[in-house]
Amino acid sequence: MTDEQARVDPRTRRTLEALTAAMAELLPTTPLRQISVARLCRTAGIHRTTFYKHYDTVGEVAAVVVEDLTEGLTPAAGGSHDTFAEWLDALLGYVGARRVVLTGLLGPDGDPALVRALCDHLVDRAEDYLRAAVARQGGEDVGTDLRTAARVVGFASYGAVEATLADGLEVRADSYLAALPMPWSDLLAPVPVGV
Repeated sequence: MTDEQARVDPRTRRTLEALTAAMAELLPTTPLRQISVARLCRTAGIHRTTFYKHYDTVGEVAAVVVEDLTEGLTPAAGGSHDTFAEWLDALLGYVGARRVVLTGLLGPDGDPALVRALCDHLVDRAEDYLRAAVARQGGEDVGTDLRTAARVVGFASYGAVEATLADGLEVRADSYLAALPMPWSDLLAPVPVGV
């Protein structure tokens, strides 16, 4: 929970939690585009007028679920994900554990805008880690500009997310990173202990 969420009135927080829980309950059996405000409210046990105090569409509730995913995995300064590989493993573990719900949001019956929002987040995180790795290596040239490299790595990371969602595969960052071109794979791979 973010600091802003912690300051929200407890009743509002309960309402928002009820809506996201209802979304999670409905997604395994109902495509996102078929979830109406009325059905979401019935499942959450709230009145439609309460819903409209906080959101305009069901898609906005779905966006909150995806935003919680990305915020929960964004390392704070000095956070626990020191390498891109650690961060990607945490993301893929989270996705795998919530596969049924996230497939409803990001899979074939999900919302393309949510997929794009997640991809944009993956690109931003890849750029953060690439910049940090290049700085640690004294500004080494990666063969292209970092934003382009970040786009390739970020969108490819979504491929790992999609494999986890679609196939239920347990994708690991080390195998994914080994498939990236050099020097990106070296920059993003875990640094061996003692090096």
